Amino acid sequence: MIVSLIIDGVSHQKFKPKNNKLFHVIMIPILLASMTILAIKEINPGILIYPGVILSFLGLYLSFFGLKEINGNLIKAKKLYDEGIYSRIRHPIYTGLIISLLGLSLIINSFLFFMYSFLTIIMFIWIAFYEEKHLTKRFPSYKNYKKKTGMFIPRII
Repeated sequence: MIVSLIIDGVSHQKFKPKNNKLFHVIMIPILLASMTILAIKEINPGILIYPGVILSFLGLYLSFFGLKEINGNLIKAKKLYDEGIYSRIRHPIYTGLIISLLGLSLIINSFLFFMYSFLTIIMFIWIAFYEEKHLTKRFPSYKNYKKKTGMFIPRII
């Protein structure tokens, strides 16, 4: 059931209102609360706090910017959005969250928090691959879009 909540709650291609509500009401607060408790218990700031703060803010800005560009319309998108930041990377929200988690890991300076962040990042990547499978089915032009853009990092060529 937890895997179903994570996948169906985040994946806007296989949207089930009940699972989506459960995900947002239960899973996200649990994840945030557990990371906050761990951060408070494990914080050991060092010299890496400065790059960590910069990475955290840049990641949050990228996530916010990606969400704002699509007007928060993750679930009911009728067409493939491939403008703005989405013309460079396919998952700017996940990319921003990953960068923020890496920044928080530098700020907290704890191996345990880093491992927790690492597992969360793996989950984001797994969900992004899952979503791409459904996006390919939902939008026929998604295959061409994938060739032009990077998943998390912009393509140079």
